[in-house]
Amino acid sequence: MAYILGYIATDGCVSEERVLRLGLTIKDESLLYKIKKIMEFGGPVLRRISRASGKEYESSYMNIYNREIVNSCDDSIVQIV
Repeated sequence: MAYILGYIATDGCVSEERVLRLGLTIKDESLLYKIKKIMEFGGPVLRRISRASGKEYESSYMNIYNREIVNSCDDSIVQIV
């Protein structure tokens, strides 16, 4: 579980709508599935394409809406965006 907390602290963010988003590049998508399994998360792992500087980047992410989890990720752990 410490690994997951570290991942959340480095690659997670909480939106103004109080949603925890965990995202990675598509090549690391398997890590999201491992986290999903450990957390017993029932939601989907999604994909999206972002464009920057004329290039496309594919990434994977999952959104966690669980209030208990989101509320435990205060400003000292996760950036609020």
